[in-house]
Amino acid sequence: MESSKNVLICAGGTGGHVVPALTIAKRLIEDGYKPFIIGTGKDLEKTIATGIETRSVASCPPSANPIKALKFFRTLSVGIRQSKKLIKELKPVAVIGMGGYPSVPVVLAARGKVPILIHEANAIAGKANRFLERFADVVLVGFESTTGFKNQSRIEVVGNPLRWVDIPPFSQKAYELLGLDRSKKTILFFGGSQGANLLNDAFLSLPDKLITREDLQWLMISGKHLFEKMKDEVKSRGYQNVKVLDFLVAMDRAYSVANLTITRCGAMTISELECLGIPCVLIPKRPHIYDHQYLNAMYLKSKRECVILEQNELREKLAASIEFELQRKRMPTECSHMHAVDNISEILKSLIGAIG
Repeated sequence: MESSKNVLICAGGTGGHVVPALTIAKRLIEDGYKPFIIGTGKDLEKTIATGIETRSVASCPPSANPIKALKFFRTLSVGIRQSKKLIKELKPVAVIGMGGYPSVPVVLAARGKVPILIHEANAIAGKANRFLERFADVVLVGFESTTGFKNQSRIEVVGNPLRWVDIPPFSQKAYELLGLDRSKKTILFFGGSQGANLLNDAFLSLPDKLITREDLQWLMISGKHLFEKMKDEVKSRGYQNVKVLDFLVAMDRAYSVANLTITRCGAMTISELECLGIPCVLIPKRPHIYDHQYLNAMYLKSKRECVILEQNELREKLAASIEFELQRKRMPTECSHMHAVDNISEILKSLIGAIG
């Protein structure tokens, strides 16, 4: 193993952290580096991070609850010890933290030893990155409007690294692989890598006359833990034009066929929709830490027309919003996210060269 080329990318828990980490990892391989994705050991990480070596360290979210806070500090102590052992073994030339609590023990173990970059994908910095900012050599952000960091001098706007930046719209192959009808308009429902019960329920609350329209078909990505329930409900109602999937790694297929997307507002989803220009109805999860999903949605609205609905408005406004957005056309656009991996690669190589 060539230790002088190893880079640790800290990401775990959700697709919003793992997916951009994987995109960066693939670029690092092209640049001659050996990336390791350091996460929590969850099945989701192994499912997404195919072809990239993964390791795990102990970590858990902080809490104001005294019992959970004690667990956090005990787990953090274990995670730091494990991270120090990894750093000694792998001798990385840099550490990249992608946000979220799995980044914390690795960055703390690496401070003062190797260059550290952290990347914030959301429109407002999360708790982990706010804390880790002080240990980072460079703070990378996905949106030019990102807030929440104290030291503006170290911030570099790089965009969010996307798996797909040039998806052919309405590809015949995508319809065939998904088992969908190219002659119908496709409405894509999904709640991110974890799924979203509220979005599934929102779909089921739509009028039958809309769901069963002959010119429409629906692609539901329910989330693994909600899949059986959703599949059984769709079957019991006799919907013939609704395809239910538990999870889809190849989201480029879904994006290719989508005339309209109804979704949550994770940073990567928002960035993909910005580049691809797919009409969308956004339903931010609220309340949420720092209200980041709502701010992500507002970022996209500042770039292009879209509909933002509060969770308590769905029964009243979702059907009409779908009818309205179906009249819009896809409008792909040039955006910063298309060049994010290039930007991150150049900053990383510059930092390694300067400190090394």
